[in-house]
Parts: sequence; C-alpha cells; structure tokens
Amino acid sequence: MIIIAIMIVFLVLLTMGMPVNFALGLLGISALYLFMGGTSGLEAAALVAWATANSFTLTAIPLFILMGDLIFRVGFGKDLFDAASAWFGRYRGGLGIATIFACGIFSAVSGSSAAACAAMGMLAIPEMERYHYNKRLAYGTVAAGGSLDILIPPSIILIVYGAFAEQSIAKLYLAGFIPGFILSFFFMVIIYIWTRLFPADAPVVEVKLTLREKFQKTKHSMVFILLVGACLGTIYVGIATPTEAAGLGAAFTVLTAFIMGRLTWPALKESLLSTVSVTCMVLFLVLGGLILSNFLMSQNIPNQIMEYAFSLGLTGWKLLIVLYVVYALMGCLIDGLTLIIVTLPIVVPMMKKMGVDLIWFGIVIVMLVELAQLHPPVGMNLFIVRNISKGKIEDVIIGSAPFIIAIVAALLLVTIFPSIVVYLPRLIKY
Repeated sequence: MIIIAIMIVFLVLLTMGMPVNFALGLLGISALYLFMGGTSGLEAAALVAWATANSFTLTAIPLFILMGDLIFRVGFGKDLFDAASAWFGRYRGGLGIATIFACGIFSAVSGSSAAACAAMGMLAIPEMERYHYNKRLAYGTVAAGGSLDILIPPSIILIVYGAFAEQSIAKLYLAGFIPGFILSFFFMVIIYIWTRLFPADAPVVEVKLTLREKFQKTKHSMVFILLVGACLGTIYVGIATPTEAAGLGAAFTVLTAFIMGRLTWPALKESLLSTVSVTCMVLFLVLGGLILSNFLMSQNIPNQIMEYAFSLGLTGWKLLIVLYVVYALMGCLIDGLTLIIVTLPIVVPMMKKMGVDLIWFGIVIVMLVELAQLHPPVGMNLFIVRNISKGKIEDVIIGSAPFIIAIVAALLLVTIFPSIVVYLPRLIKY
C-alpha cells in the first residue's frame, strides 16, 4: 500500500507542475519524517544528501557534460560529421548512415544524449535537407543516433546506475561497447531498407571526392581518437578511474581547442553555464531518488514486492518480460533518467535476489531508456529534434518509429544472448 500511495502522490505532484527532482526529494523526506520517527528520519535524509554531494564517482558527470558541450561549440563535432559524410555521403542514404556513424563516434567522447542529439541535429538535418532527403528520415535518424550516447561509453546514465547498483563503472562502460555497435549497425540497416523501399526519400549525392580529399577531411577528426584514448583508454588499462578520465578528457578538450585556435571566451562561458545547469538537474534527481530509496529500503519494500511477484508465479523470464513492459509503458510518462532513478531502488534488489548479473541488467535498463527517448509523449530526443528542425512533432515521431524496431531487436538479442554484454567486462579483474 505504501508504494502505491507514493506513486499516486508522485504522479499528482508531476501533474501539478512540480519538477521531478523536487517531487522525488519531497516524497522521500516526507516519508522519512512520517514513518521513521520525525526529526530522526530527517537526519537520515541529511546523511544521504551529504553522501551524494561527496561522491567521487558522480564527479565524473559534470566533467563529461563539459567535454561533450565543448566538443560541439568549438566545431569538433562538425569535423567528425564532415569526415563521415566524405566516406558515406555519395551513396543512397549515405548522409543518414554518416549521421549514425558520427553519432556513434561522438558518443565515445560525450556522456549526454541531449548534447549528441542537439550537436548532430544542427549539423546533419540542414545537410540532409540541402540534398532533399525526406524530412521524416532526417528527423528519425538524428533522434535515433542521439540515443546511442547513453549506451556507448562514457555514459552519464551508466554512472548513475553504477552509483545506485554499486557496480564498477569501468565494467559497465566495457559492457556497453558491443551492444552499442550492434545497435548502430541496426540503425544503419533501417536506413538502408528505408532508402531502398523509398528511393525518392534519399536522393544520391552527386558530389564525388578523391581519396586524397577524403583523407584530408578525415584528418581534422583525428582529435576524437585522441579524446577517446584520454577518456576510455586510461580507464581500461587501469591508469585512471572514470572520474579521473573525465577530468583528463575535459582538460584535453580545452587544451586542444586552445592550441587549434578554436577556443573563444563566449564558447567557454556558454559551455560552463550549460554544464552547471545540466549537472544541477541530474544531481538533484539522483539526490531525490537516493532519499526515496533510503526510505523504501528501511521499510523492506523491495523484498515485499519480490515476494508478491513470486506468489503470482513471476520468476525468471516472466518477471523480465513484465519489467520490460512496465519500463516501456512508464517511458510514455516520464523521461529516461527519471525512470531509472524512480525504479532502481525497487528493481535492483529484486534482480540481485534473483541472481541476475547487474552489469548485464544495467545495459538492458539503458536500452529500455533508449526506447523511452524515442516514443511519445515524453521522448526527450523527439522534442530536441523538433526544436532544432522547427518541424512538426508528428513528423519526428513517425520518422523515429522504424528505429524503435531496431532497439527492440537489439534488446531481444542481448536478452537471449547475455554474453554479448558480459564478455568484455569479464576480461578485467578490477
């Protein structure tokens, strides 16, 4: 009954227009005060708040956000898209494939899906419109490509999941690589099929470049390889923690932009302001979720829900299918990050009790969040693309629909063959 009451009050607060992070925090603090001895319950909330603010792991979040924002503002993202277009652009649907490819590479140096979607949207949509691509294909490609950012490391959502589930961020990052590449390939397959069924939606680009010209355009994008080495390479060889690697990546981005003469005071100022704004939103969400989680754990609610599920005969595959459906439905109502923070306090203990590999489950959760980003009415990427393109929201939704099929197919693949996810993490011992 407590969990039902909490969900009802939560939905009422959202309906009244209260921001999600404050709604979560208010619920958690109120529940601790009412059910855990008044002011002594509030002391527990204060301890959670301090532990969250003092978390070394979560320090990586603003650093990865800053790095991704700067990459966009100083033009490194344009270099990447131009390089991808040079190699793929002259084929039918090539600009769409180039967009997915660029989004995948951009994801390897940025932790924010919103940043990837906005950056690639500003670059790819005008280019596809210039060559008379169908606007629905253009919008759907960018929305789908942006979602890769939360699966391919470094991912902010994986950091949040690792903090909640007490799992190695480095192993979660490794676990996201193969599913990320598979999903990128599936997105490209969707574009290939679309452009073969409807050739008029993606006219062939007549501009042809020599091999030398292609390498010339690729040269400027090499900064991404250096950034990937600074961020991910140092993590996997054990030189740096994810937080230290995020600091290296952010510092290297600033230094490289300065050396190349691209770093301006307005760009740096806007990046810093944007980083503060996004970081505050994310960390307040995490704080509210952890306070509510503290209350739920104190009342043994996850175990009660687990016992109830077992009494209904929901074990193994049946329980996983129910969770998938619940996440898909909840994704229609709240954004992906909120979805994770609201549900993890209940779901993670259940999975742990079932003996599910929490590294594998983290990637599954992220893929479910990717679904939430692409389907209405609250798909974040849909609205980012709509705002960038100034197009109709229905065109963005229809254009994104085929890519939802690709996510579902990839999710089924990693569910049936979990070794796709856990193979790389099991190679490292820390």
